[in-house]
Amino acid sequence: MSKKFEINNSIQIWVMLACLMAALSYWVLPGNGQIPPSFNPLRFIPREVYNEDTADGSGNGKPGDTEPGGGTRPSNVEGSLCPEEVEKPLKALVPSQIVIEQTESGDRRVEYVEEYTVFDSPTFWFYVPYRAPLQAEFALVNENAEELYSTTITLPENPGIIGIGVPAANGGKLLEVGKFYRWQLSIVCYRDRPSLNNLFVQGWVQQVKPSPPIRQWQGINAQELPYETLRQAISGYASEGIWYDALTLLGDRRLENPSNTEIAVDWQSLLNSANLGDFADEAIVEHYAIER
Repeated sequence: MSKKFEINNSIQIWVMLACLMAALSYWVLPGNGQIPPSFNPLRFIPREVYNEDTADGSGNGKPGDTEPGGGTRPSNVEGSLCPEEVEKPLKALVPSQIVIEQTESGDRRVEYVEEYTVFDSPTFWFYVPYRAPLQAEFALVNENAEELYSTTITLPENPGIIGIGVPAANGGKLLEVGKFYRWQLSIVCYRDRPSLNNLFVQGWVQQVKPSPPIRQWQGINAQELPYETLRQAISGYASEGIWYDALTLLGDRRLENPSNTEIAVDWQSLLNSANLGDFADEAIVEHYAIER
């Protein structure tokens, strides 16, 4: 009786071990598309962009708008090409900070939209709830409001997330380290009257010098790297507050591999860390890499 019990007990132990090994191989072996329980999520750690000692906005923060002032509804002036209502608004996929500033006329809500890149020709990402044949206008200006670059694009056939890459300057640098540049994306709702109540979002970018850990990733060919290696670069940029570059590396890979579970989880984690998780499930539909 005792011997039979020992045999049965041994069988149970071997069955449990076999199940454990199968589970471990499912999580650990590459190619299964699953995320191990110990998975370390991507997380954006912002730089200090606002000095509370200068609450009048004269500090490091730069005001902007990640959503149109009109919310999800454009003006209903006759002739508008934009739908009257959409499920989600036009949105710039960039972290922002809301600050309530005290003025003589009362409290004022200000959204600070300022992030960083180490590249001379960064890419900017937006959720656009509109589709072709609508067009959008993108512009980049310096602090003196001098236009450095502008382009008009026809939106994709389906709503979703788009990236707009700024091409490098001919024979020189478009951006200078340490200086601020304002970008704006406008949806052309009124083709004949482009300044009339078009929906737009705007914010700021500053080029910064890369740290030694970041410098090693600047010359990489992202398309040729396995995702495990590319993820180290994305994590490095995100942990140092280099938002535009982290999002571009990950966004481009997600555009190429929309069904990859690991990339989808990383995309969700990165957007969640910047309070943009509501847009993580939206498809990336286009990256406009425009040549001069």
